[in-house]
Amino acid sequence: MRKLITITLILALLIPAAALADDQDPIIGCWYLYYDAYIYPEFASTYGNVESEVSIYYFLPNGSIMLLDNPIKGESSTPTYSGCGRWQKTDNGYTYSLVGLGEGDARITDNGVELQLPGSTVYMVMRSLIPFNPYADYIR
Repeated sequence: MRKLITITLILALLIPAAALADDQDPIIGCWYLYYDAYIYPEFASTYGNVESEVSIYYFLPNGSIMLLDNPIKGESSTPTYSGCGRWQKTDNGYTYSLVGLGEGDARITDNGVELQLPGSTVYMVMRSLIPFNPYADYIR
């Protein structure tokens, strides 16, 4: 009888959790940019003369954006994690505000999250980081 009650309680807790997961806005999650100086040396000064840089933007449900940034030169790097902006849902998509970049519109496409560069019709694409699935992402 205790097992039946336990199973019933677990199932009762899973239903609201599943409903919350389905209601999550598609912009919520991790989006990344990766710069490689060997492929695009003409942008080296823009990225502080590093060899590569990985930037992960974490769009949180509360509307804030966190940044995990890791500039790499040789065998050294100095990763930082900090708040860097805000996002908001609108009737036409989203708006964003990022420190050092400015404000603009954002949209979700098949390519990822696209941020309109301030004062421009050009969009910068950030691709999705897909979470590791510890139940399915092992191959023998």
